[in-house]
Amino acid sequence: MSRNCFVPGCREGYKSKIKINKWQGIIKTTMFKAPKDLLLLEKWVKAIPRADRELRPGIDSVCEKHFDETYLNRYFETKLPDGSINQIKRDRIILKNNAIPSIFPDLPQYLTKKRPIEKIIAEKKILFNNYIPNKIDDISNTTDHVSETFNNLHDILKNMSLPDGWFFTYLNRSLVLGNLDSNYELIKKIIVSNNDLNLKVFIRNKLINITCTSVTCIEDITKVLKIVDDFVMCPGTGIDNCPKSDQCCEHINLISLNQVRNPRCTECAKKRKYFMDTQRVFLEQINEKPTTKPVLKNVLRINKRLNIKVTNLQAKVGLLKQQCAEASAKSIEEAIIEMPENQQEAVRACFAAAKKHNVKGNRYTINWIYECLLIRIKSKKVYEHLRSKNILTLPCVDTLQKYIQKMSSQYGFQQATFDILKKKSSTMKPEEKRGTLLLDEMKLSESVSS
Repeated sequence: MSRNCFVPGCREGYKSKIKINKWQGIIKTTMFKAPKDLLLLEKWVKAIPRADRELRPGIDSVCEKHFDETYLNRYFETKLPDGSINQIKRDRIILKNNAIPSIFPDLPQYLTKKRPIEKIIAEKKILFNNYIPNKIDDISNTTDHVSETFNNLHDILKNMSLPDGWFFTYLNRSLVLGNLDSNYELIKKIIVSNNDLNLKVFIRNKLINITCTSVTCIEDITKVLKIVDDFVMCPGTGIDNCPKSDQCCEHINLISLNQVRNPRCTECAKKRKYFMDTQRVFLEQINEKPTTKPVLKNVLRINKRLNIKVTNLQAKVGLLKQQCAEASAKSIEEAIIEMPENQQEAVRACFAAAKKHNVKGNRYTINWIYECLLIRIKSKKVYEHLRSKNILTLPCVDTLQKYIQKMSSQYGFQQATFDILKKKSSTMKPEEKRGTLLLDEMKLSESVSS
């Protein structure tokens, strides 16, 4: 449902108007949706002077300002036992049946149509038999009067000078005034019937509503003739594919004739504007040049999707590497489980070094460091040969020196020795706690101590 009023020039329903009404303390205006009944919807479309778009049933809305007060139901009415009517104000106004918008305060005044006052029909009295002869006499007199008036009009029109392009003829017991255009086509005609002197006006064989519908004298015909002669023919939409609207009234309103550069009837103007707007939008869509903004937006979206895809693939590759590493480590452990402990340490060190791209930064177990220290102590040349030929994965001399510096080399027994003895003796019997501590000396070669 549209929250804004469909009538052109009306600001009801817009946020700015709602804010102003709230600040001024004005009650919110009630909005009514367009009817879904096709006949009533067609009356709404004809009543509302808007040509840029069609009124959508059940979607577009019209505010209460454009309806006559007689169409609005503001109260709940209850008839009391004493005959009086009790009224309670409704929270929301509702429309009565067949309500049509007719008040347009923001548009020219001639577009607003006041609802005609309903005439009170007097009660008809039943005529008795004694009055019937008199009534028949009145009808006979009336018929004679109509026939006499018709003959007089015929004689006057036959000798009367008519405006340019007009002619008079008597056809099928009716008086006919016609008008021809430059191509000798009949475009306007006025017909006066012989039976009841009713007057009808046709423009291009389309009946036109006029105020004077009956003729009593020649002045009535002269007046209608002048009005019809002043009518300007509607040129249609001016479009080859759709030359005229189906609801075209065939003539132009005299008020719009002086206000518009290329005047045409309201329906043809609506049809032309709708067609021109549709064609303009179509051409704009065809000739629209692509801007860099949507292209950049699409590139950013593609880049974002690719980054997410790369991140997912990297995570997947890392997981596969971890699984391969775990599988290879497990298979290595199963293969070397029957080897001696020292050989197992050597094999683990070799496989760990093989996984590294650079020999620097390798990590070694404590047991393997101790074995490397013993090999270095035994022979410096053997150690360098095994290391330079990559026979075994051995750390460099500087790495071994750093490990040696971390070892405690103070004189006497280490505290760890006494802690181990204390732990051992706590589980021994008193008679077993006998022994001797011996302190022996050792000599280190100069190459190790330096």
